[in-house]
Amino acid sequence: YLKPAAVGTTQADDRFGVSVAVAGDTVVVGANQEDSSTLGVQAGAGTPNESASGAGAAYVFTRSAGVWTQQAYLKPAAVGTTQAGDQFGQSVAVSSGTVVVGATSEDSSTTGANSTADENASSAGAAYIFTLPVPDIAVAQAGAVADGGSVAFGTVTVGSSSAALTFTLTNPGTDELNTLAVTGGTGEFAVSALSATSIPVGAGTATFTVTFTPVSPAGPKSTVLSITSNVTGSKNPYTITLNGTAQTVFQAWAALHSVPTNAANLQLFAFGMTPGGPAGALVYAGTFAGSGAITTTGTPITLFESITNGIDFRAIFVRRKDHVAAGLTYTPQFSANMSTWQNSLVVPTVLADDGTNQIVSVPYPFFVAGKKARFFQVTVTIAP
Repeated sequence: YLKPAAVGTTQADDRFGVSVAVAGDTVVVGANQEDSSTLGVQAGAGTPNESASGAGAAYVFTRSAGVWTQQAYLKPAAVGTTQAGDQFGQSVAVSSGTVVVGATSEDSSTTGANSTADENASSAGAAYIFTLPVPDIAVAQAGAVADGGSVAFGTVTVGSSSAALTFTLTNPGTDELNTLAVTGGTGEFAVSALSATSIPVGAGTATFTVTFTPVSPAGPKSTVLSITSNVTGSKNPYTITLNGTAQTVFQAWAALHSVPTNAANLQLFAFGMTPGGPAGALVYAGTFAGSGAITTTGTPITLFESITNGIDFRAIFVRRKDHVAAGLTYTPQFSANMSTWQNSLVVPTVLADDGTNQIVSVPYPFFVAGKKARFFQVTVTIAP
Protein backbone atom coordinates (compact mmCIF):
# COMPACT_ATOMS: atom_id res chain seq x y z
CA TYR A 1 0.00 0.00 0.00
CA LEU A 2 1.81 3.14 -1.22
CA LYS A 3 1.24 6.71 -0.06
CA PRO A 4 3.52 9.78 -0.12
CA ALA A 5 6.16 9.70 2.62
CA ALA A 6 5.47 13.41 3.27
CA VAL A 7 2.95 16.07 2.25
CA GLY A 8 2.60 19.79 2.80
CA THR A 9 -0.25 20.39 5.25
CA THR A 10 -2.68 18.01 3.52
CA GLN A 11 -2.88 15.52 0.66
CA ALA A 12 -6.55 16.14 0.01
CA ASP A 13 -7.32 16.23 -3.74
CA ASP A 14 -3.67 15.58 -4.72
CA ARG A 15 -4.84 12.66 -6.94
CA PHE A 16 -1.90 10.49 -5.93
CA GLY A 17 -2.06 7.44 -8.21
CA VAL A 18 -3.51 9.17 -11.29
CA SER A 19 -0.63 7.53 -13.18
CA VAL A 20 1.58 4.58 -12.28
CA ALA A 21 4.59 2.95 -13.96
CA VAL A 22 6.47 -0.17 -12.88
CA ALA A 23 9.90 -1.55 -13.86
CA GLY A 24 11.18 -4.46 -11.78
CA ASP A 25 11.48 -3.26 -8.19
CA THR A 26 10.83 0.41 -9.06
CA VAL A 27 7.40 2.09 -9.07
CA VAL A 28 6.72 5.70 -10.10
CA VAL A 29 3.43 7.28 -9.02
CA GLY A 30 2.03 10.57 -10.35
CA ALA A 31 -0.12 13.02 -8.36
CA ASN A 32 -1.16 15.66 -10.90
CA GLN A 33 -3.02 17.88 -8.40
CA GLU A 34 -0.31 17.99 -5.70
CA ASP A 35 0.15 21.60 -4.59
CA SER A 36 3.86 22.10 -3.82
CA SER A 37 6.04 24.82 -5.34
CA THR A 38 9.34 23.04 -4.63
CA LEU A 39 11.71 22.30 -7.50
CA GLY A 40 13.99 19.48 -8.62
CA VAL A 41 14.70 15.98 -7.32
CA GLN A 42 14.63 15.50 -3.58
CA ALA A 43 15.84 12.27 -2.00
CA GLY A 44 13.47 10.32 0.19
CA ALA A 45 10.30 12.07 1.29
CA GLY A 46 11.27 15.55 0.09
CA THR A 47 9.91 18.80 1.58
CA PRO A 48 6.56 19.50 -0.10
CA ASN A 49 4.44 22.59 0.68
CA GLU A 50 1.04 23.93 -0.37
CA SER A 51 2.14 26.96 -2.40
CA ALA A 52 1.29 26.01 -6.02
CA SER A 53 -2.21 24.66 -6.49
CA GLY A 54 -2.45 21.80 -8.99
CA ALA A 55 1.27 21.88 -9.80
CA GLY A 56 1.56 18.11 -9.51
CA ALA A 57 4.38 15.80 -8.40
CA ALA A 58 5.78 12.29 -8.95
CA TYR A 59 7.09 9.82 -6.39
CA VAL A 60 9.64 7.04 -6.83
CA PHE A 61 9.42 3.88 -4.70
CA THR A 62 11.81 0.92 -4.72
CA ARG A 63 11.58 -2.54 -3.19
CA SER A 64 14.44 -4.20 -1.34
CA ALA A 65 14.11 -7.51 0.55
CA GLY A 66 10.36 -7.30 0.02
CA VAL A 67 10.01 -3.83 1.58
CA TRP A 68 8.91 -0.75 -0.41
CA THR A 69 10.34 2.67 0.48
CA GLN A 70 10.09 6.08 -1.13
CA GLN A 71 13.40 6.94 -2.77
CA ALA A 72 12.67 10.29 -4.40
CA TYR A 73 10.17 13.14 -4.70
CA LEU A 74 10.18 14.56 -8.26
CA LYS A 75 9.35 18.11 -9.37
CA PRO A 76 10.44 20.14 -12.43
CA ALA A 77 13.97 21.53 -12.11
CA ALA A 78 12.75 24.88 -13.44
CA VAL A 79 9.45 26.54 -14.35
CA GLY A 80 8.38 29.84 -15.90
CA THR A 81 7.00 32.11 -13.20
CA THR A 82 4.86 29.43 -11.56
CA GLN A 83 4.02 25.74 -11.81
CA ALA A 84 0.50 26.13 -10.44
CA GLY A 85 -1.97 24.17 -12.58
CA ASP A 86 0.75 22.43 -14.66
CA GLN A 87 -0.49 18.96 -13.65
CA PHE A 88 3.03 17.53 -13.49
CA GLY A 89 2.57 13.75 -12.99
CA GLN A 90 -0.45 13.39 -15.28
CA SER A 91 1.54 10.59 -16.94
CA VAL A 92 4.67 8.70 -15.86
CA ALA A 93 6.98 6.07 -17.38
CA VAL A 94 10.04 4.25 -16.05
CA SER A 95 12.70 2.02 -17.59
CA SER A 96 15.76 0.99 -15.61
CA GLY A 97 17.04 4.25 -14.11
CA THR A 98 15.17 6.62 -16.44
CA VAL A 99 11.86 8.24 -15.48
CA VAL A 100 9.70 10.41 -17.78
CA VAL A 101 6.96 12.60 -16.30
CA GLY A 102 4.31 14.40 -18.33
CA ALA A 103 2.75 17.76 -17.36
CA THR A 104 -0.22 18.21 -19.73
CA SER A 105 -1.11 21.76 -18.61
CA GLU A 106 2.40 23.30 -18.47
CA ASP A 107 2.30 26.76 -20.13
CA SER A 108 5.66 27.32 -21.88
CA SER A 109 5.97 28.39 -25.51
CA THR A 110 9.62 27.27 -25.87
CA THR A 111 10.67 24.42 -28.15
CA GLY A 112 13.23 21.60 -28.21
CA ALA A 113 15.14 19.95 -25.37
CA ASN A 114 16.43 21.80 -22.32
CA SER A 115 14.92 25.16 -23.29
CA THR A 116 14.10 27.84 -20.73
CA ALA A 117 10.48 27.61 -19.65
CA ASP A 118 8.12 30.62 -19.80
CA GLU A 119 4.38 31.15 -19.34
CA ASN A 120 3.45 32.16 -22.91
CA ALA A 121 1.43 29.15 -24.21
CA SER A 122 -1.43 28.14 -21.94
CA SER A 123 -1.65 24.36 -21.40
CA ALA A 124 0.98 23.62 -24.09
CA GLY A 125 2.27 20.75 -21.97
CA ALA A 126 5.78 19.40 -21.37
CA ALA A 127 7.64 16.22 -20.48
CA TYR A 128 10.56 15.88 -18.09
CA ILE A 129 13.30 13.24 -18.05
CA PHE A 130 14.97 12.19 -14.81
CA THR A 131 17.87 9.83 -14.32
CA LEU A 132 17.60 7.95 -11.05
CA PRO A 133 20.57 6.58 -9.14
CA VAL A 134 20.63 2.81 -9.65
CA PRO A 135 23.01 0.11 -8.44
CA ASP A 136 24.66 -2.29 -10.84
CA ILE A 137 26.79 -5.41 -10.50
CA ALA A 138 29.82 -6.79 -12.33
CA VAL A 139 31.70 -10.01 -11.59
CA ALA A 140 35.29 -10.94 -12.40
CA GLN A 141 37.31 -14.13 -12.04
CA ALA A 142 40.57 -13.89 -14.01
CA GLY A 143 38.60 -11.60 -16.33
CA ALA A 144 35.01 -10.49 -16.58
CA VAL A 145 32.29 -13.10 -16.08
CA ALA A 146 29.02 -12.19 -17.78
CA ASP A 147 25.63 -12.80 -16.22
CA GLY A 148 24.74 -16.31 -17.36
CA GLY A 149 28.42 -17.07 -18.06
CA SER A 150 30.55 -19.92 -16.78
CA VAL A 151 33.86 -20.62 -15.02
CA ALA A 152 35.82 -23.85 -15.53
CA PHE A 153 37.84 -25.56 -12.79
CA GLY A 154 39.44 -28.10 -15.12
CA THR A 155 40.12 -31.71 -14.16
CA VAL A 156 40.57 -32.60 -10.49
CA THR A 157 41.21 -36.03 -8.98
CA VAL A 158 38.47 -37.44 -6.75
CA GLY A 159 39.35 -36.75 -3.13
CA SER A 160 41.60 -33.81 -4.04
CA SER A 161 40.76 -30.12 -4.25
CA SER A 162 41.31 -27.46 -6.87
CA ALA A 163 42.95 -24.17 -6.10
CA ALA A 164 40.42 -21.76 -4.61
CA LEU A 165 39.18 -19.36 -7.28
CA THR A 166 38.37 -15.82 -6.13
CA PHE A 167 35.33 -14.02 -7.54
CA THR A 168 35.30 -10.21 -7.24
CA LEU A 169 32.09 -8.16 -7.30
CA THR A 170 32.08 -4.46 -8.15
CA ASN A 171 29.42 -1.79 -8.48
CA PRO A 172 29.54 0.18 -11.77
CA GLY A 173 26.17 1.78 -10.94
CA THR A 174 25.20 5.14 -9.50
CA ASP A 175 23.71 3.96 -6.20
CA GLU A 176 24.86 1.65 -3.44
CA LEU A 177 24.83 -2.06 -4.28
CA ASN A 178 23.57 -3.91 -1.22
CA THR A 179 21.79 -6.99 0.19
CA LEU A 180 24.35 -9.14 -1.64
CA ALA A 181 24.07 -12.91 -1.14
CA VAL A 182 25.50 -15.95 -2.93
CA THR A 183 23.62 -19.27 -3.08
CA GLY A 184 23.82 -22.45 -5.09
CA GLY A 185 27.10 -24.04 -4.03
CA THR A 186 27.19 -27.81 -3.54
CA GLY A 187 29.40 -30.10 -1.49
CA GLU A 188 31.69 -30.43 -4.50
CA PHE A 189 31.79 -26.68 -5.20
CA ALA A 190 32.33 -25.09 -1.78
CA VAL A 191 31.53 -21.38 -1.64
CA SER A 192 33.01 -19.15 1.06
CA ALA A 193 31.18 -16.31 2.77
CA LEU A 194 31.09 -12.92 1.03
CA SER A 195 33.67 -10.44 2.30
CA ALA A 196 30.98 -7.71 2.21
CA THR A 197 27.24 -7.51 1.55
CA SER A 198 27.25 -3.94 0.17
CA ILE A 199 29.46 -1.93 -2.20
CA PRO A 200 29.33 1.88 -2.37
CA VAL A 201 29.30 3.83 -5.63
CA GLY A 202 32.66 4.18 -7.33
CA ALA A 203 34.82 2.18 -4.94
CA GLY A 204 35.08 -1.06 -3.02
CA THR A 205 34.60 -4.72 -3.81
CA ALA A 206 33.09 -7.85 -2.33
CA THR A 207 34.79 -11.20 -2.83
CA PHE A 208 34.11 -14.88 -2.30
CA THR A 209 36.01 -18.04 -3.19
CA VAL A 210 34.98 -21.39 -4.65
CA THR A 211 36.90 -24.66 -4.29
CA PHE A 212 36.16 -27.75 -6.38
CA THR A 213 36.50 -31.03 -4.43
CA PRO A 214 34.91 -33.78 -6.52
CA VAL A 215 33.63 -37.10 -5.21
CA SER A 216 32.83 -40.35 -7.03
CA PRO A 217 31.68 -41.05 -9.62
CA ALA A 218 34.15 -39.49 -12.03
CA GLY A 219 32.92 -37.36 -14.91
CA PRO A 220 31.58 -33.86 -15.58
CA LYS A 221 30.33 -31.85 -12.59
CA SER A 222 28.51 -28.53 -12.47
CA THR A 223 26.43 -26.21 -10.35
CA VAL A 224 24.86 -22.77 -10.80
CA LEU A 225 25.67 -19.89 -8.47
CA SER A 226 23.05 -17.17 -7.94
CA ILE A 227 24.09 -13.73 -6.70
CA THR A 228 21.14 -11.73 -5.44
CA SER A 229 21.19 -8.00 -4.64
CA ASN A 230 19.14 -4.81 -4.84
CA VAL A 231 19.78 -4.53 -8.59
CA THR A 232 16.60 -4.41 -10.67
CA GLY A 233 16.17 -6.29 -13.91
CA SER A 234 17.79 -9.37 -15.42
CA LYS A 235 20.97 -9.18 -13.31
CA ASN A 236 19.07 -10.14 -10.17
CA PRO A 237 19.86 -12.90 -9.71
CA TYR A 238 23.24 -12.82 -11.46
CA THR A 239 23.95 -16.43 -12.41
CA ILE A 240 27.26 -18.20 -13.07
CA THR A 241 27.66 -21.86 -14.03
CA LEU A 242 30.63 -23.64 -12.45
CA ASN A 243 32.07 -26.59 -14.39
CA GLY A 244 34.69 -29.18 -13.52
CA THR A 245 35.65 -32.73 -14.36
CA ALA A 246 36.31 -35.39 -11.75
CA GLN A 247 38.88 -38.05 -12.56
CA THR A 248 39.71 -41.20 -10.61
CA VAL A 249 43.11 -41.71 -9.01
CA PHE A 250 43.72 -44.38 -11.64
CA GLN A 251 42.91 -41.93 -14.46
CA ALA A 252 45.32 -39.39 -12.94
CA TRP A 253 48.03 -42.08 -12.69
CA ALA A 254 47.43 -43.15 -16.32
CA ALA A 255 47.61 -39.55 -17.51
CA LEU A 256 50.87 -39.04 -15.59
CA HIS A 257 52.41 -42.07 -17.31
CA SER A 258 50.73 -41.42 -20.70
CA VAL A 259 49.11 -44.87 -20.82
CA PRO A 260 45.50 -45.99 -21.40
CA THR A 261 43.22 -46.99 -18.54
CA ASN A 262 43.03 -50.66 -19.52
CA ALA A 263 43.10 -53.87 -17.46
CA ALA A 264 46.84 -54.40 -17.84
CA ASN A 265 47.63 -50.92 -16.55
CA LEU A 266 45.08 -51.31 -13.75
CA GLN A 267 47.13 -54.27 -12.53
CA LEU A 268 50.31 -52.18 -12.58
CA PHE A 269 48.54 -49.34 -10.77
CA ALA A 270 47.02 -51.62 -8.11
CA PHE A 271 50.29 -53.42 -7.34
CA GLY A 272 52.47 -50.31 -7.19
CA MET A 273 54.30 -50.97 -10.45
CA THR A 274 55.39 -48.53 -13.16
CA PRO A 275 54.61 -48.84 -16.88
CA GLY A 276 57.81 -49.88 -18.62
CA GLY A 277 59.45 -50.71 -15.28
CA PRO A 278 60.34 -54.07 -13.70
CA ALA A 279 57.55 -56.61 -14.09
CA GLY A 280 58.61 -59.21 -11.55
CA ALA A 281 57.21 -60.36 -8.23
CA LEU A 282 57.25 -58.22 -5.10
CA VAL A 283 60.13 -58.50 -2.65
CA TYR A 284 59.38 -58.23 1.06
CA ALA A 285 62.09 -57.89 3.71
CA GLY A 286 60.60 -58.98 7.00
CA THR A 287 58.55 -61.58 8.80
CA PHE A 288 54.86 -62.27 9.31
CA ALA A 289 55.16 -60.33 12.56
CA GLY A 290 55.17 -57.12 10.49
CA SER A 291 57.28 -53.96 10.65
CA GLY A 292 59.09 -55.14 7.53
CA ALA A 293 60.12 -53.20 4.43
CA ILE A 294 59.06 -53.12 0.82
CA THR A 295 62.17 -53.95 -1.18
CA THR A 296 60.41 -54.08 -4.56
CA THR A 297 56.77 -53.76 -5.55
CA GLY A 298 55.44 -56.32 -7.98
CA THR A 299 53.05 -59.20 -8.50
CA PRO A 300 51.71 -61.29 -5.58
CA ILE A 301 53.69 -64.18 -4.07
CA THR A 302 53.30 -66.95 -1.51
CA LEU A 303 55.58 -67.01 1.57
CA PHE A 304 55.69 -69.37 4.50
CA GLU A 305 57.16 -69.50 7.98
CA SER A 306 57.61 -72.38 10.37
CA ILE A 307 55.33 -72.36 13.37
CA THR A 308 54.73 -74.75 16.21
CA ASN A 309 53.39 -77.99 14.82
CA GLY A 310 53.43 -76.85 11.21
CA ILE A 311 54.00 -74.21 8.55
CA ASP A 312 52.17 -70.90 8.13
CA PHE A 313 51.45 -70.23 4.43
CA ARG A 314 50.48 -66.69 3.50
CA ALA A 315 49.35 -64.99 0.32
CA ILE A 316 51.39 -61.78 0.04
CA PHE A 317 50.48 -58.86 -2.22
CA VAL A 318 51.01 -55.13 -2.67
CA ARG A 319 48.08 -52.83 -1.93
CA ARG A 320 48.00 -49.08 -2.53
CA LYS A 321 47.69 -47.20 0.74
CA ASP A 322 45.07 -44.93 -0.86
CA HIS A 323 43.07 -47.88 -2.17
CA VAL A 324 39.82 -46.69 -0.57
CA ALA A 325 40.06 -43.19 -2.07
CA ALA A 326 41.18 -44.73 -5.37
CA GLY A 327 38.09 -46.97 -5.44
CA LEU A 328 40.17 -50.16 -5.52
CA THR A 329 38.94 -53.44 -4.10
CA TYR A 330 41.42 -56.30 -3.63
CA THR A 331 39.85 -59.76 -3.28
CA PRO A 332 42.25 -62.62 -2.44
CA GLN A 333 40.93 -65.94 -3.76
CA PHE A 334 42.09 -69.50 -3.07
CA SER A 335 41.69 -72.77 -4.99
CA ALA A 336 42.61 -76.43 -4.80
CA ASN A 337 42.53 -76.98 -8.54
CA MET A 338 42.49 -73.52 -10.23
CA SER A 339 38.93 -74.24 -11.30
CA THR A 340 36.88 -73.47 -8.20
CA TRP A 341 37.87 -70.27 -6.37
CA GLN A 342 36.89 -69.19 -2.86
CA ASN A 343 37.10 -65.59 -1.66
CA SER A 344 39.07 -64.99 1.52
CA LEU A 345 36.99 -63.54 4.36
CA VAL A 346 40.06 -62.64 6.42
CA VAL A 347 41.01 -58.98 6.81
CA PRO A 348 44.53 -58.56 5.35
CA THR A 349 47.38 -57.91 7.78
CA VAL A 350 49.71 -55.01 6.94
CA LEU A 351 53.32 -56.17 7.04
CA ALA A 352 55.04 -53.08 5.56
CA ASP A 353 54.02 -49.53 4.66
CA ASP A 354 56.18 -47.01 2.78
CA GLY A 355 53.52 -44.28 2.73
CA THR A 356 52.44 -45.04 -0.84
CA ASN A 357 52.13 -48.81 -0.92
CA GLN A 358 51.59 -51.54 1.63
CA ILE A 359 52.50 -55.19 1.67
CA VAL A 360 49.68 -57.22 3.17
CA SER A 361 49.19 -60.89 3.93
CA VAL A 362 46.25 -63.29 4.05
CA PRO A 363 46.58 -66.84 5.44
CA TYR A 364 45.85 -69.79 3.21
CA PRO A 365 42.68 -71.62 4.24
CA PHE A 366 43.09 -75.31 5.04
CA PHE A 367 40.57 -76.48 2.48
CA VAL A 368 38.65 -75.22 -0.54
CA ALA A 369 35.61 -77.31 -1.53
CA GLY A 370 36.90 -80.13 0.67
CA LYS A 371 40.37 -80.13 -0.82
CA LYS A 372 43.63 -78.63 0.34
CA ALA A 373 44.16 -75.05 -0.86
CA ARG A 374 47.19 -74.90 -3.14
CA PHE A 375 46.74 -71.79 -5.33
CA PHE A 376 45.81 -68.16 -4.85
CA GLN A 377 45.10 -65.07 -6.94
CA VAL A 378 44.10 -61.47 -6.23
CA THR A 379 41.19 -60.00 -8.16
CA VAL A 380 41.29 -56.20 -8.42
CA THR A 381 38.28 -54.08 -9.31
CA ILE A 382 37.88 -50.32 -9.45
CA ALA A 383 34.83 -48.15 -8.92
CA PRO A 384 33.73 -45.90 -11.79
